[in-house]
Amino acid sequence: MTFRSLMLSALLMLCLIGSAFSGVRCGNVAGKFVCYDVSREEIVALIERYAKELGVDPKLALEVAKKESKLDPFAVSPRGAIGVMQLMPETARLLGVDPWDIEENIKGGLTYLKYLLDRFGKLDLALAAYNAGPGAVERYGGVPPYRETKRFVKKIKKNYTEASSSAIRILKLPDGTVLITNLPPELVR
Repeated sequence: MTFRSLMLSALLMLCLIGSAFSGVRCGNVAGKFVCYDVSREEIVALIERYAKELGVDPKLALEVAKKESKLDPFAVSPRGAIGVMQLMPETARLLGVDPWDIEENIKGGLTYLKYLLDRFGKLDLALAAYNAGPGAVERYGGVPPYRETKRFVKKIKKNYTEASSSAIRILKLPDGTVLITNLPPELVR
């Protein structure tokens, strides 16, 4: 047997083993064979966990991940961005994460988002930098005039605002009154 036929046999065996377990998905993505056994719910839980650890609103983190990859760990963009958070290989290297590892991809993507939020101080600019790169935001002094970036920022802000404003909250006001509301906390005094 040649090395190539041995490799093909091994890949076939991995696919057969992977298909024997209902939650396992395997595939050849961008020249790399990967298998995942993580459900959509587990991906959402990882996003929420790392968002909280890093001080990023979990709703915002989830909206970015949904817009970037539809929470698909197999997602690869035409430009080479990888995984749930669509990390570019160079960004992943700078962050010291393996973009093919779901948990590292999510942690790296949210670390990067937190960095951009802190660096730019405005949601629009941080989202634009996540999509088009910080250099583009600096070059244009704001959201770059790229159609894709404008749509990215607009869609995430719309979904994030809706997700944030529709949540029901129970608040205890300073005078002891209990208030049940779906207003954002900053509007409740």
